[in-house]
Amino acid sequence: MQLHILPKGISPYAIPGLTGNRSINPHDYDNIVSEIIRVVCEEYNISVESFNKILHQKKLLGGKRKRGSNAIIHSLHVCMYVLKENTPASLQKTGDCFGKRNHSTVLCGVRVVKNLISVYLEDRRRMNTILFRLGYPQLESITKWELK
Repeated sequence: MQLHILPKGISPYAIPGLTGNRSINPHDYDNIVSEIIRVVCEEYNISVESFNKILHQKKLLGGKRKRGSNAIIHSLHVCMYVLKENTPASLQKTGDCFGKRNHSTVLCGVRVVKNLISVYLEDRRRMNTILFRLGYPQLESITKWELK
């Protein structure tokens, strides 16, 4: 077996064929979620500690928000999108992984991110960077605008 030494910050899933089978053990979701959080926080220049502080609050939008929490909430939605779209996790399981959130919170976050990456190229580029670093398939390129 050939050993691969990875540079810091590169997921082993980013190298094709290195990890082999991509089936997910239900008990492995904690490792997957922590890896997703780490990569998303690095991409959005947010500390993991501040992300975890928001993650364990009961309400995301209740009361007065401090400056910068919008970016953290957006990164939480990105994490939910990545987990939901690239694993067989249900909405409820995804919500449980992110601070016992309701399935409707996850659905709303996933929809917000889908809308952003379908319209804004910068958000799409960031999402492709995150997906590449995690070893998931990247988004297809937009060839034309589709009116719905």
